[in-house]
This record gives sequence, C-alpha cells and structure tokens, in this order.
Amino acid sequence: ILVTVLLSSGASVVLTAEAAGTSLSGTYTVAAGQTTSDLTVVGYGAVSATDAAGNAMVAGALPSGSNNIGGAKDIVIDTTAPVLSMSLAPMLVEAGGFNNAIGGTPISSLTITAQDQNTVTISTAGWTLVSGTTYSKAGTYGTANLNTASGLLSYTLNNTATATQQLDDGEVGTETFTITVTDAAGNSTTQDAVFSIQIGRAHV
Repeated sequence: ILVTVLLSSGASVVLTAEAAGTSLSGTYTVAAGQTTSDLTVVGYGAVSATDAAGNAMVAGALPSGSNNIGGAKDIVIDTTAPVLSMSLAPMLVEAGGFNNAIGGTPISSLTITAQDQNTVTISTAGWTLVSGTTYSKAGTYGTANLNTASGLLSYTLNNTATATQQLDDGEVGTETFTITVTDAAGNSTTQDAVFSIQIGRAHV
C-alpha cells in the first residue's frame, strides 16, 4: 500500500503500509527552501492501495481537524535565512592640526535591520557586554558599540591611537565588524559593517 501526500511546505511524502488494516507511515526530511507557518496535508499525489475487495483507493476529501497534521500539531517549518541590511555609515574624519586642535568627525553610526517571520537576534560573540543590551568591541582606530535591541552600531574614533596618527594625508582607513543575525529556527545571515576614516588636516 502506497499513498503520496502533499504538504503545505511544498514537500511530498510517501506513506506506506505492509497490509490492509495497518497504519500508513513515512518520513519527512526538511529540505532547503521548504517553509510553512503550519505544516499540514494539502493534497494527494500517487495512490496505490486497494480495499479487501480489490477496489482501488480514490483520493477523496482531505482529513480535517485532529485527523490532519495541522489540526493535531503546531509545526512550523522555516528554512529561510533572515534578510539583513544596513544603512550607510557616514565617513569619520580624523582630527588634525597641533595636538589635534582641528576637530574632525569622531563618531559615526549605522542601523542594522533584519527581516524574518520569526524573532531575530544579533550575535554578540566576540563582543564585551557594557550594560543591558549594549556591547563594545575594540578596533584598530577606535571602538564600536552595538545595541542588540535597537540594532544601532556606532563607532567612536580614537584620534590619539597610534594607528590613527599613522594615517597619511589622502589615505582612508577602514574598520570592519562582522554582524550575524539568527532567527528562532537557527537560520543565519552574515554581513560586514564597514566604517571609513579619512585624514582631516595634516598633523603638526
């Protein structure tokens, strides 16, 4: 006995039974691209079954209520990774002049946005907790602060850092932080957040 059922995730599962009067069973292995907010049987495919008199089974009405997966269980299938986007971070400008007396633009920020049908969290691996939902991470030219609740990523340039002072006129330094977001199903997306630093005026 063989019956193929079609699922709301877009998959099909072959159910088999050894003999009439026994339960049909099959195995569903979730594949990439299959997603549904409520897994249930939505149709029949191939049917190869007969009754005791030899009459072939005809696929009829779908089971309803608790007789169908959707009525008996709340099963969510999600293989879609979150869509991650970031706003453009304004250019940072190093202070210049005698003892950095000519002010630059020491702070820049961008916003991290993730779209998904489930709750999304921002990974803090490699970051240090400051307080609440704010984390920090030291870079080459300064320090980044990440707020996992708002998605705000800010960067503060350290004008007195050796690496910052060694930037030449016309040179642009870059600072990159890798951001990973993960949804409740474990699907992840990674993207680099980049901050650029340019020389303001020559040091004296």
